[in-house]
Amino acid sequence: MKVIKRTVKKLVFFGIFLGLALGVPALPGGQDIDPFYLKLLEGGEKAYLDKNYDEAVQQLEIAAFGLYKNKELRAKAFVYMSLSYYQLKNAANGEEYLKNALALIGKDGLAGLQIPDSAKLDLEKIVRTFKLEISLLQSAPEKKPEQEPAKKQNAPVAGTARLSETPGKTSLKVESAEEFEKLIRENPHQANLYFRLSAFYVNAGNLKAAEKTLESLIVNNPAEVGGYLELAKLNYQERSLKNAEKNLEKFLAYAPNVSYQENAQAEAKSLLILSAYLRGDSHKLQKLLQQFQEISQDEKIDGLPLNPQDKERLRMIWKTYGKT
Repeated sequence: MKVIKRTVKKLVFFGIFLGLALGVPALPGGQDIDPFYLKLLEGGEKAYLDKNYDEAVQQLEIAAFGLYKNKELRAKAFVYMSLSYYQLKNAANGEEYLKNALALIGKDGLAGLQIPDSAKLDLEKIVRTFKLEISLLQSAPEKKPEQEPAKKQNAPVAGTARLSETPGKTSLKVESAEEFEKLIRENPHQANLYFRLSAFYVNAGNLKAAEKTLESLIVNNPAEVGGYLELAKLNYQERSLKNAEKNLEKFLAYAPNVSYQENAQAEAKSLLILSAYLRGDSHKLQKLLQQFQEISQDEKIDGLPLNPQDKERLRMIWKTYGKT
């Protein structure tokens, strides 16, 4: 009887796994978004409206990194980057990112972009400056007096605690991968540069180079354990599951030694479970479920920075295979 029960359980596991593997297509943009990147997009928008243009550029570069599956949100990040660079007197970058946004959503998408009127007025101005034939406003409202800018805040971001740091005067003048690489050679222990170069490569569609950059970060800055988590998340998005598991395990091994954020560790544990499940490794899955009982409750899963599909998949895993 026990043998039959084990056999049935294995068949159920295989059936659900096969159904998910064959029946769930790649998600369209907007359905597979890490809340971490949405938070950065929101922070970048706020930084721009508060006139913290340097801060805006840094947050938006990383936001665009994770929004590559959603062209509307990625275009919004590019628009705010264009506006920020324009305010920073870097017209070349301003024009480049505006054209990137246009390539993603076209003139109609740009005209219908949901941004505050003050930002839309600024956008209308740079559109005229760059001589792009786009009408963004039916009738431009009278520009209101500018409010006193809010104080700049550099709150650490879970998983990438050093992203908000500004690497001195190098943070605004970088316009190519070659320049980033030169800065990294000169400042090999400036972790923020690696994160920004990785984001630069993702924005350019060169995911392999982005991964290699994060690998170099780990080699040259072994104390930056967040590099393992960010690399693993990129691996997981690409469904390079064995690599994701390897980097998640390293992150979890090192994170307690540096008092890393508890929620980031919970996210890593969840991604490790999901990776083992998607690979169909039932032995490893059972071992992980026994080891990580603290993330089995619905309330804990709700608080994880995972997309809705992965949250539902995680709940199903716990309900089906988590019973001891």
